[in-house]
Amino acid sequence: MLLLLDVGNTRIGCGLSEGEGIAHRWSWPTALDRAAESYAEDLQQALEGRGICPDDLEAVVCSSVVRGMTDRLRTGIQAICTTPFVTADPSMDLGMDVAVPHPEAVGIDRLLAAGEAYRLSKGSVIVVDFGSAVTIDMVSADGRFLGGAITAGLRTSISGLSAKTSLLPEVELVEPETVFGQGTRECILA
Repeated sequence: MLLLLDVGNTRIGCGLSEGEGIAHRWSWPTALDRAAESYAEDLQQALEGRGICPDDLEAVVCSSVVRGMTDRLRTGIQAICTTPFVTADPSMDLGMDVAVPHPEAVGIDRLLAAGEAYRLSKGSVIVVDFGSAVTIDMVSADGRFLGGAITAGLRTSISGLSAKTSLLPEVELVEPETVFGQGTRECILA
């Protein structure tokens, strides 16, 4: 059984992989001010709550787009078990050829998502991921990652509007009642 960690800017997604599937999923907020020991305690509780001893894991595989979090999680995990800790990177078998000049300059989250999408589609695919950033990536029919685009995610955009303008408020991200707002709040949501 593998423990998979997907460290994003907002959340850390956790999953226990058994064969081809994910047996258990959970997540925590990404908190740059949390100590490694705190993450270790949460992980130990999560595993034991599922009847799993941390040392029964074959490996921990971590993919992170947050500076410093991989080391923090590694430190915490190594405090509770002797399981090998693997950091995902472009040199791994991603199920596709990363056909860009500098694969290390592409977020590992994007490469992993594109590789899995290609595996599932068995052909050319465009992958769109909505998070703190919206990423759009393309894999050719012959399995070559060709690159993509990055733009601000919805929450990031709403926060930026409020921070960079004098009168536009920061609004809670909820589904708008209509695509044409009739007031400032409704227009931002639209």
